[in-house]
Amino acid sequence: LYSMGLIRIFRISRDMSYFMIWAQVVLMLLWFISLLIILRSTERQSQLINSRSTITREKFEELCGDLWEQSLIPVKKVLSHSGLKLDEIYAIELIGGATRVPKLQAKLQDFLGRKELDKHIDADEAIVLGAALHAANLSDGIKLNRKLGMIDGSSYGFSIELDGVGLANNESTKQLLIPRLKKLPSKMRSLKHDKDFEVSLYYENGDMLPPGISSDKFLQFAVSGLTDASEKYSSRNLSSPIKATLHFSLSRSGILSLTKADAVVEISEWVEVPKKNLTVGNSTDVTPNVTVEAARGSSSEAGAENLNVDGDTSSTSNSNEVEQNAVDTGTEKKLKKRTFRVPLKVVEKAFGLGVSLSGESLSEAKLRLNALDKKDAERRRTAELKNNLESYIYATREKVCQKKQAYIVK
Repeated sequence: LYSMGLIRIFRISRDMSYFMIWAQVVLMLLWFISLLIILRSTERQSQLINSRSTITREKFEELCGDLWEQSLIPVKKVLSHSGLKLDEIYAIELIGGATRVPKLQAKLQDFLGRKELDKHIDADEAIVLGAALHAANLSDGIKLNRKLGMIDGSSYGFSIELDGVGLANNESTKQLLIPRLKKLPSKMRSLKHDKDFEVSLYYENGDMLPPGISSDKFLQFAVSGLTDASEKYSSRNLSSPIKATLHFSLSRSGILSLTKADAVVEISEWVEVPKKNLTVGNSTDVTPNVTVEAARGSSSEAGAENLNVDGDTSSTSNSNEVEQNAVDTGTEKKLKKRTFRVPLKVVEKAFGLGVSLSGESLSEAKLRLNALDKKDAERRRTAELKNNLESYIYATREKVCQKKQAYIVK
């Protein structure tokens, strides 16, 4: 028994020695890792530069000298677009951060020739409150007690250009359709033409467009059906040349579009209309016949109308009796104008970046996309395998540690 006890103690002490060795190795690794972290952090701190400094207001205003002149550009643009002069302005209200920059306020005072600027509203809440009220004014679900007098204008001016066979020079050139900052729910433009044509819409001033816009042309439409309509009604008696009418609309977001187009055809025709006369006669006195032309669609035989005829006071009531008879004298021809509105087909044409890919380009794009999809699938598969391997390593290590602990306890 004594020898068996010694053997067991020797085994436990041997296992404990292995455990202590592994513990020392782990502690050494942790110490090296912490030392490496400390060294890296000290290297980073040695490379940092403290940029804290102080600056006076005079120096700040001197460094921002070019910005003060640029801050006056929006005011000058507003005056030029509105056509107002400085002496016609009643008040200048400051909102936002402008109320906290003294140099900016001094520049505005010098430019406007005023001693003080107006500050009657909350500078921070004014924009938010105005935007909320304007949104409620535009919304159909929110009812305000009264309508606010705010109107959105177009941010850009728009021009139109027509291209087609037989167009006049003044119609084929670019013309202003909508001036800038003008309200235009809808607008109609007519031109005398009998052939199909194309409509192109442009921004009025390309210099005002944001960076990245390569062309001031933004929409193009093909209007068809006008040639067929002119051929159909060419044999009729046209009272005026055929006109094409274009209907444009400007949304609340400032987006211009061609909603519809139609051809206006005016025809003059001789139409036979029944001619009816109303004869008024006196039973006793010889009076001339009074003829009244009956209006179209009215009934001439609805009843008799009493007419006061001057006569002798001693005549009887029968002598003042009036008879009204409708006499049909045949038909007569009248020249009438009839107007026909023929809807035209409007098709939006893609150009520039909106042009569709050709068949060859589309096939190449599909091949590239398929190759990218395969690479993505391989990457996901590799990541999944790595995660599975890592999970297996952690699970195996945990099982080994559990077996060692159980063996040590035994």
